[in-house]
Parts: sequence; C-alpha cells; structure tokens
Amino acid sequence: MKGLERLNVVEQRIFINNREIHFKGKIEALAISPDKIFVVIDMPSKAKVEEQNNFIKKYNLNIVPQAYSDSDIFNNTYCYDYEGNLLWQIKPPYFKDFPKFGQYPIVGVDYDEKKNKFYATDFMGRRFDVNLETGELMSFTTTK
Repeated sequence: MKGLERLNVVEQRIFINNREIHFKGKIEALAISPDKIFVVIDMPSKAKVEEQNNFIKKYNLNIVPQAYSDSDIFNNTYCYDYEGNLLWQIKPPYFKDFPKFGQYPIVGVDYDEKKNKFYATDFMGRRFDVNLETGELMSFTTTK
C-alpha cells in the first residue's frame, strides 16, 4: 500500500490520493492513522429529513426526497485505506448488547498514535474504543 500523498475534504466529498468519495451528508470529522483514514458524516435527524421531505411534497418541488435509514444515521463513521478503499463502516453493538444505553450518532473521532487505538465519541459523550480492523465498538467510557 502506498502512503498518503493527497487528502482533501470538500463538504460531502473526500479526495484520498487520486480517489474521490461522495457521502450523503457533510463530513463532520476526520482522524488519520499510519494506514487508515476515519471519516464521520453529519447525518440529519429523522425528524429533519421528514420535515424537508414534507416541504418538497407540499410545494410539489422537482427535487428527489432524501432517504436515510437508521444505518445511515447511527453508523455514520467509515474507515478507508490510503488508496480510498472502504475497509468498514462502524458497527455499534450497543443496539443489541447495550440496549439500556440507547443508540446515538458518532460526532467525533480520535486516533491515539502511542496506543495504536481509534476512539469514536457519540452524541451523548460516550467515548468508544473501536476495533481498528472491523469497526466494532468494544467498550466505552463517559466523557464530560
């Protein structure tokens, strides 16, 4: 694998070396490890999407309504290699394993070079230790 020669972010697009990648939402945050790029997408809430789609229908606008699934909204973090290949999309286990805690979108990411660990923080301030190879959330601590 070659090194990271070019990285550029423009709204809903990221350019990794010579590859351009488009997302449904705006790029909210990035973190970079020695061989991976972690991207968080800011996805609108279901209520906001429904409001926008109702406006489109009400005024019969010639716009394709937005369609976002729970997967888009809650699994909004992606990992790419330096060639722009998607390695994984975050897989939160807390929907089945931690039901009492609820599920919220990821809003920030951090790569700790000394520990070779990737962390993702959700909207409620939980900082998850993320498996670098699979994107699974393994454990969490609460931040303030």
